[in-house]
This record gives sequence, structure tokens and C-alpha cells, in this order.
Amino acid sequence: MWLVRELLFHRKQHYLNVVANAMAVFLVLIVSVLSDSLTRGINEEIGSLGLDVTMLQVYGEVNDYWFEDFCREFDIKKATLYYSFQHEEFSVVSCNEKLYELFEPELLKGRFLNETDISNNDNVAVVGFDAYEKNDRKDTVEINGVEFRVIGVLNRSENNLFVDYDSSIFIPIGYDLSTGVRNHSYYYAEGHYAEAYLENIFGENGYMLINQSSLLKTTGQMSELVRKVLLFIASVSLAVSMTGMINSMLAGIKERSYEIGIKKVMGASAFDVYCEFALESFAVFSLGLLIGVMLVILTCWLISSAGIIDIHVDYTENARLIFRLSLVGFVCGLYPAWRAGRITIMDAIRKV
Repeated sequence: MWLVRELLFHRKQHYLNVVANAMAVFLVLIVSVLSDSLTRGINEEIGSLGLDVTMLQVYGEVNDYWFEDFCREFDIKKATLYYSFQHEEFSVVSCNEKLYELFEPELLKGRFLNETDISNNDNVAVVGFDAYEKNDRKDTVEINGVEFRVIGVLNRSENNLFVDYDSSIFIPIGYDLSTGVRNHSYYYAEGHYAEAYLENIFGENGYMLINQSSLLKTTGQMSELVRKVLLFIASVSLAVSMTGMINSMLAGIKERSYEIGIKKVMGASAFDVYCEFALESFAVFSLGLLIGVMLVILTCWLISSAGIIDIHVDYTENARLIFRLSLVGFVCGLYPAWRAGRITIMDAIRKV
């Protein structure tokens, strides 16, 4: 109770310190929360683009059996062959059921090609949303004189770097209906690099390898760098706030020399005065910290309610950050408290 009385008695001296500390803490925490949320959102969005998949495009005709050996050599669990060519307004894709396992496109209705369709080389097709609309939502689609029955329609999607789902028609891989050059592409998961192996088969300029997981790593590093820069800038405001609080407490100690002298006359030791001012300083900072945390919670709620971004809070990391901020606030109050403890009765008398 005595600490509360002291804070209330000198409340005018502490008002600005509490406000400054609250704003500084708010800036540090909101930067941490928002940067984490933005980084997570960017990674999730980029991750939905197939960034855990490597694309290998081969120039010229090759024996398809090499890819099976390649998958065994590097223990690749998910992989698929992919042939495509342009037909009128659509991109025709000859593929197998593993394409769906690798990219997992969202179906609007029906199903994707399965193993039976591939092995029997059935006249079935799965069409993208735009291709379905341009084909007047017919149950069949004709490609170079061959009619295919539509067994599935993909939902509208813009979340893939490799495959344009919306304007594509997917047919069993056994069909080769291209009238010109078709593109040979291979996709496999887990991001294996095999430059020497591929150069030995196709030559130095016979293929193109794109591993998007490296892009995800680079993006993550850039996001972390931006986060650290923003945290540093916010920490500068915290340092300014702490400097102001220390300066304010040192000025307050001079004004309260007479009060300190009375306490020492009544039997208070230098350590008692030291503890009182240290606790008072920590209480002022803790109050600012509490207000700052409440402002962060309110701001995050408002942002989430408005649908601006999806807030993801790393409670463990932010709890550590709050602990470190509390430690900083406590340490900053030690020097003014030490100065207060050194004031003697004679110093207090001189101030009268």
C-alpha cells in the first residue's frame, strides 16, 4: 500500500513517464506482432504457390524413363511428369494423378484424374474455371478432333507459379495431341538439387531448374531483416523514453531531498531509500508496460475485426519480449535509486 500511496502522492511527476513508456512499449510490441503476422502471411501465401516444389524443364525430346531413375537416385517421394501445349485459348496439359497430389488444386465439382483414367487412357478431362466458362460449361471438350468427357472442374485459383489452373485442360498423360513442340516439364517435391547429375544427362544448356524453396528462404531472410530494422527503430523510441524517465527521476530526487532526509531521520537506511525508489521506478514502468500491452491487444483486435490482415501472435516470443522490456525498465531505475540512497541528512538540510 505504501508504494501506491507514494505513486499517488507524486502522480503528477509520473504521468508523462507512464504515457511515454506506454507509447514506447506499444511501438515495440506492435512492430513485433505485425511484422510476425506479415512474415507468416507472406510465407503462407508464397507457400501456396508451390514453393516446396522444384520444376525441371527439359529442352528437346528425352526418354521418360530417366525420371524414374532420377527419383530413385535422390529418394524423391512426390514427383510427376507434365506435358503441355497451347490449343486455341486453352493450355492442354497431359499429366497423371500425381499432379493433383503434388499441387492439390481445389475442385469446384467432380474429381481429378485418377490412376484408372491414366492406365486406361480414358477420354476424360479436368478443366480450369476460365476454360470451363469459355467452353460454355459443356460436359465435353474437343481437342484436335478428340472429344473428352469433363469429369471435374477446378475452382478459380491464382495461387501457383507453375501451373495456370484457370485456363488449363488436364487430360491423361498417354495422349499426345500437340501439333507442334510440346513442353517437357518435371515436378518433384523436397527441393533436391542435382546439377551434376542433370548436366551429365542433358548437358549444361539442356535443361532449366527452378527451385522455389530457395526463394522462400530468401523471402524469409528479407522479412526477418525488415523485422529487425523496424524493431531497432521502435527500440530507439524505447531508449528515448527510458532516458527521459531516468532524467525525470533524477530531477525528482533533487526535489524530494527534504523528504528523503526526513525518512532517514526517522530511521530509514540508505538501502531502504534505494529499494523504495527502485520499486517506485519499476512500478511506473510496469504501469506504462501494462497500458502498452492493452493498447497492442486493442489494436490487434481492431485490425483483425476490420479484416486488414490476419493477426498471428507468437505468445512465447512476445512474452520473452515483454520480460526483456520489464528487465530494461527495472535496470533503468537502479541508478536514480542509488543516487537517492546516497543523499544524506545534511544534503536534505541544505535544500531547506
